[in-house]
Parts: sequence; structure tokens; C-alpha cells
Amino acid sequence: GAANDSRISQQLDHTQPPVFLPGEPDYCYCTIDELNATLGRGVVPAWDELEATYLDGVSVVSRQLRSERQVATDFLADSRAAFSRFVTRPDPKQEYVTQFQESFNDMDEEVRCTTEGQDELFQRVDDLKDTLYDISDKRKEEAEAELDRLKGNLWLEEKTTTTFNCYLQLLQGEQTRYHVATQVLQDVYGDLLQRSEGEALEPAVVPVVPLIQMIGDVEAPSKGRAKGRAPDYSWS
Repeated sequence: GAANDSRISQQLDHTQPPVFLPGEPDYCYCTIDELNATLGRGVVPAWDELEATYLDGVSVVSRQLRSERQVATDFLADSRAAFSRFVTRPDPKQEYVTQFQESFNDMDEEVRCTTEGQDELFQRVDDLKDTLYDISDKRKEEAEAELDRLKGNLWLEEKTTTTFNCYLQLLQGEQTRYHVATQVLQDVYGDLLQRSEGEALEPAVVPVVPLIQMIGDVEAPSKGRAKGRAPDYSWS
């Protein structure tokens, strides 16, 4: 019954050969002589090319990220300085107020008390008011135009997309290295396991990471026009 089946199962378990892991004293490593010479001549260059391509790709993207950081630092510094100059640009209203005060003080005190003198002063006040309103309206229009220009500047979106694409390229490089390395290991261990000649390994299919579409040309203050095109970091 069940007791007999249990005893038989225990006996079978005891008869199974032990499994040794790498690093244990009884683990048997394969020798280089067991590897097919033809396969070895193809695997070694493939592995070297894999490492070289991966390191070159990482270097290119890292260099681009450093360049983007420097460009961003310069752009922000220039933007801050340009906005500071815009905010602190000269305001001529005080000059007109000072001129009005001087003309008022220059008027003879007896003339101020006459009807003609008071009419003249009221007219000067109206002229000063109109002048100050005109200056204020013009500065308001300039401020609104600057605000619209800043809102329409797509520099931040452009650089953010470029940075995203740089990290996506790093991800693509990691995927390529993983799949190609897996293919090499499959070939090597398939040969060590004496895979039959008719059983061929499927080539590694590397998934492609899609990049983010770049925005069109954008205008950057003091930097001309920045091209809205992502740099090409190929991992071929």
C-alpha cells in the first residue's frame, strides 16, 4: 500500500547520484580541450566585439550626458542673467516726475495763486499722468511679450527628451549585451553537451527600445537656435 510506496520512493532517492555545485571539492570542471576549436575561434572574437561595442556605447552616451549638463548649466545662467537685465532695465518715469517737480518749483508763487497759473498746473498734471500711463502700458506690453516668449520656448522639453533618449540608449546597450552574451553561452555549452549537428541554435533576438520623438527646432536666448534632433548613438 502507501507504506510500501513510501519506502520504495525513499530507496530511489538514496540511489540518485549527488549533485555537486561549482566550488565544491567534487565538482568536475570541463577542460578547454573539450571545446570545439572551430567554435572557439568564432566565440572569442564575438565576445571581444561584444565588450568593445558595449564600452564604446556607454562612453558615447556618458559623454553626451556630460555635454548636455554643461549646455544646461550655461543656458540657465544666461537665461537668469538675461531676465535680471530685463527686470532691472531703466524706468524713465522718475525722470518725468522730477521734471514736473522742478517746473512746479520754478513757477512764481504769486502766479500759482492765479486762475491762469492753476489751470497751467492742472494741465501739466494731466500731461504727466498721460506720459506715465503711456510708459506703464509700454512696459506692460514688453513684459507680456517676454512672458509669451518664455512660455513658447521648448528648450526644457527638448533637453528632457534628449536626456531620456540617452538613458534609453543605455538600456538598449544592456539588452544587447545580455542577449548576445546569452547566445555565446548557449553556443559554448551546447557544444560541451555534444549537441547533435542537426540541432541548430536560434540566433539571439535583441528587443529594440523605442526612442522618444524629438520636438522641432527651438529657440534659446543668447544661443541662437537649437536643433531639435536627437544624437545618434548606435549600438551596432
